[in-house]
Formats: sequence, C-alpha cells, structure tokens
Amino acid sequence: MPLKGLADKVVIVTGGASGIGRATAARLIEEGARVTIVDVNAASVERAVGELGEQQLLGVTADVSQEADVDRYFAATLERFGRVDGLFNNAGIAPAPQSLADFDTAAFVRVLEVNVLGAFLGMRKMLNLLAADGSSGSIVNTSSGLALRAIALQGPYAASKAAVVSLTKTAAREAGPRVRVNALLPGPTETPMYLAVPEDIREEYAKLIPLGRMGQPAEQAAMAAWLLSDESSFVTGAIYLVDGGEGS
Repeated sequence: MPLKGLADKVVIVTGGASGIGRATAARLIEEGARVTIVDVNAASVERAVGELGEQQLLGVTADVSQEADVDRYFAATLERFGRVDGLFNNAGIAPAPQSLADFDTAAFVRVLEVNVLGAFLGMRKMLNLLAADGSSGSIVNTSSGLALRAIALQGPYAASKAAVVSLTKTAAREAGPRVRVNALLPGPTETPMYLAVPEDIREEYAKLIPLGRMGQPAEQAAMAAWLLSDESSFVTGAIYLVDGGEGS
C-alpha cells in the first residue's frame, strides 16, 4: 500500500546519488513523488539520473556546505517542479577512523562543515521557503546511531551527528505546527561510505548487532520515506534508530 501523502510531493534529497540517499530517491519516486537529488559528485549524479529516470527526477551537483550551492539547488527545484514539500538532509562524510589525539584540525572542520553546517543551511532555507508562503512540509535529517553512544576512533563523526540531533530537536520546537522535523539514525548499513571502513573494524561492528547483519540502504529509505509522508503526521522532534538493535 502506498504511503499517504507522497504522490506528487516534491522532495529534495541531499547526498542523493548513492547509498541511503539514492535508495530514498528511488523509494520516493516509486511512491509518486518528484525528487531533486543533490550530490557533490557530478558523475554519480548523472549516473543516478540515468538509472532512475528523468521524468520525476532532477539532478544537481552541489556542495551542501556552501550557502550559494544550497540556494542554487533550491532554485533549480523550484524552477523544475514549482515548489518544495520535503527535504531529506542526508549528505555527509565520514573520515577514516582515527584517535582524537591524532586527528587533523582541518579535517575536523571539514566534517563539521558538511555534516552540521550542510544540514543547518538546508533546514534554514527550507524553513524560510515554507514560511514565506505559509506552506507545510517535512524535514528529515540523517544523523547516526553514533550520536547516542561513544565509540573509539569515531569522535569527530559522532560529534557532528550528535549536533544534527540537537539541531533537529530545536528546529522541531521552532517550526511547529506547520513543519515537522525528525532525524534518522542509521546503524551500520551497506553504503559506499560504510564499506570504506576497514574490514576488521566492520567485523567488530557487526558483532554488536542483534539482528546479525548490516542494514541495507532500502531499509533506511523506508524510514526516511515514512517520515516524509503524511503517515507520520503526529511525529516531530523525534529520533529514529534504524540499526538492527545495535543501540538497544
């Protein structure tokens, strides 16, 4: 049964050319939504548009940490589809595992720029756009299960994702009742980002998952789509762990 309220909606998906973002774009298109995928990798954007089809999909190459690029991907969406009903703030980067004592300052700043500033800029633009015409909408931010617990060698990434949780809760307080804002907290999921983690570390992570396996992008996409749909109409300021029980 289709999710209520997604047909003909317009949703922007950042980090949409691969992994969870691409799976969510595919799910939204399946539900009848029109989608803009935003990604810093131009070749991946072109490939995703070619594979998912151009009729309901727009691809934009952009850096979510740059305000001018955020303005541009919103403008392109409005030009193509006429409005924006939902935003899936999913773009993010994960540095190689490293101790805090050895972590480079510039690398730490870049994690914050993409994962935190990128989410903030997208939310701010979406909130102002909807406020300007009195529209309602839904924002979903991708955080991480690591936002809720400490793990060695992942300090900068975990800190950035904890900030996303805090921004989500604040935005939900400020934006209600017209705009709902929630966070998706994936556990280990078979995405290009996660598969770049050394295999021995991934094996250690897998031992912590009660369901005995890593998640699939489509499983994360199912939650993202539900939060963007009218099925979750009484949900805001919430954080949803989709982690196979790892954080239980």
